[in-house]
Amino acid sequence: MKITFVYQDMATLTPKPWTGRFYCGIGYLSACLKQAGHRTSLIHLIRYPISREEVLAQLRADPADLVAFSTTSHSFPDVAAIAGWMKDDGLKLPTICGGVHPTLNTEEVIATPGIDYLCVGEGEEAFLELCTKLEEGRDPTQVANIWANRDGKVYRNAPRPMIENLDSIPFPDREIFDYPRLYHQQEGEAEVITSRGCPYQCTYCCNLALRKATSGGGAYVRFRSVDNVIAEIQEIVQRYPFVRLLQFDDDLPFVKLDWTREFSEKYRRSVNLPFRFNARPNLVSRRQLELLKEANCCEVKIGLESGNEEIMNRVLNRNLTVKHIKDAFAICRDLGIRTFSLNMVGLPHETPRTILDTIKLNAQVRSDICQVSIFHPYRGTPLYDLCRDEGFLTEKKIPDFFSDTVLEMISVSPNQILFYRRYFRFLVFLYQVLYKLPGAVGKPLLRLIDAVLASKRNVRFFSHILDPLARIKRKIVFAPQGAHP
Repeated sequence: MKITFVYQDMATLTPKPWTGRFYCGIGYLSACLKQAGHRTSLIHLIRYPISREEVLAQLRADPADLVAFSTTSHSFPDVAAIAGWMKDDGLKLPTICGGVHPTLNTEEVIATPGIDYLCVGEGEEAFLELCTKLEEGRDPTQVANIWANRDGKVYRNAPRPMIENLDSIPFPDREIFDYPRLYHQQEGEAEVITSRGCPYQCTYCCNLALRKATSGGGAYVRFRSVDNVIAEIQEIVQRYPFVRLLQFDDDLPFVKLDWTREFSEKYRRSVNLPFRFNARPNLVSRRQLELLKEANCCEVKIGLESGNEEIMNRVLNRNLTVKHIKDAFAICRDLGIRTFSLNMVGLPHETPRTILDTIKLNAQVRSDICQVSIFHPYRGTPLYDLCRDEGFLTEKKIPDFFSDTVLEMISVSPNQILFYRRYFRFLVFLYQVLYKLPGAVGKPLLRLIDAVLASKRNVRFFSHILDPLARIKRKIVFAPQGAHP
C-alpha cells in the first residue's frame, strides 16, 4: 500500500532561508515500510503559515492509502487543521497521527475530527502491523500501540514492549526527503542516532512522560551496537559525498565508556569525519572526551538550561550543581573542543535575577556558542501541571521556541523574558568584559549592572541602547576570553 507522510517543520530562526530538516522518526518508519514492500512519500511543509490549497493539491496529485502525520505540540494545531481540511474537502483517506504529542495527549488527538488512528510511542512495529492489516482487509482496531476511532468508537490498545534490539531496525530512509537541499545538509552535515531513551527525570522534558506512557515492558534506554552505527555512517558518506560533519542527535550518546572506547577506535579508522554530540554536564568526563577527541570530536552541546541552582533543581529536577557545569566546559576547553550551551529563559518561578544567573554562568564558562530558547510547557510533563496549577498558562499558541512565552507570571513579565531572549548573547559578552575588570572597579559595576538589568522599568529603555551595541558586537570577532577570577 501507499503511505504519504505529512511533516510540518517547526519555524526556525536561521540566517538564511529555511529549507527544512531531516527527521529521523519519519526516516525510520519509511525504511521499515519499504523493507516490507510498501511505498512511501513525503509532503514536507517548511513555510509558515501552511496553505490549505497547497496541501490539498499535493494530497490529490499523488493519492495515498494512508496519510501519516508526525507531530509535536507546536505543530499539532496545523495537523488538526489539515485533517479537518481533508474531511471537509471530501478526501476520504484514512489518517494516523504519531510522535511525542499524540503519545502524551492521546484523548485530545483521537477526538480530533479527521484523525482515524494514533500511535503511542515507538511506531516501527506498530505502524507496520497496522498497514499490513489495512492492506489485507483485516481488523485494524486491535494493534498494540495503536488507538483507533471507528465511527465514533475508540479502541484504546495497550502499549507493546520496547524494541530491544535496535540493530534490527533498518537505517533511516533519507531519500524520502529532498536530502541534499535540507538546511543542515547544505552545510555539509548529517544526523545520526545511536540510542533511544534517557534515564533522567527532568520535569520539562518529554522523556519522563514518554517512559510512563509507553510502559509495555522492556528497557527504556537502549543502545545500538558500534558496528551498526559505523555501518550507517559509512553508507551516508558513500551516498552523500557532501557530508563533512556528523551530528549525533540522541539525548545521551557516549555515556558508556566501553562503547565509547570501541566507537572511538573504529570510527577513527573507518570514518574520521568531525562530529558533535549532546551531553549532560555531570556525565562529561575527561577520559570520555579524550577518547572522542582522538576520534575527531569537534564540538559538544551541553544542556546548561539554567544557571540558578534553585531553578535548576527545585523546578527542573536536574540534580546538578553549578560546579558540574563549570567542570564540563573546562574539560572541553582544556582539550580544545568547541562548546555549545543550550539555555532556557522564562521558566516557572523565574525572576530577572535567576535569568541573569544563567547569562552570567554562560559568561563564566565561556561557551563558544550560546543557544537560548523560551520555555514552553508540554502537556504530560510535570512542569505543565505546575504551570496549570499555578495559573501561569495563557491561551497563546506559539509555533516555535523563540518568539514569545505562553506563560504569564508575576515574578517576570513577558516583555522581560523577550528582552533577555533577544539580548542574551550580547549580555553574556557584557558580563565577560565586566569579569575581566579589576575587582575594585568590576565588583561595584557588576552590582550596578545587575540592578539595572533586573528592573522591569528599564526593559524598553535598554532595548534602545542595546540594539545598536548588539549590532556592532556582531561585526567584531573576539578572541577567547581568559578565565575570570
